[in-house]
Amino acid sequence: MKDLNKIQLSRNFYLYEFHSPDTKEVIIYRGLISKLQRARDIIKSSLIITSGYRTELHNITVGGKPKSQHRIGAAVDIWAFGHGLKELEKILLEVGFKQVIVYKRANFIHAALFKKNPLM
Repeated sequence: MKDLNKIQLSRNFYLYEFHSPDTKEVIIYRGLISKLQRARDIIKSSLIITSGYRTELHNITVGGKPKSQHRIGAAVDIWAFGHGLKELEKILLEVGFKQVIVYKRANFIHAALFKKNPLM
């Protein structure tokens, strides 16, 4: 199934990186990829997406909020090889993400396009 989503979206990102692991479905909100690519260009290191789009069931399974921006493809959870969370947080805000939450214990950042889900 991964091969079906092996479509290159930008210089460094592929569709399968954003799919919901339970069904491989993908929704990506306009602007998400361009902001991530700009962050990737600045940091000059791989951005690892640990969570992109989430189906309703997967969102419940991982304990996500019902109005999570992951549900509309407007958020990602990420980390970067060789870079601290503070540095990555600064870059994500610089490229225009409106919601950036650092999860120090889990060593990742939640980055979303909006302060709150505009569709819910």
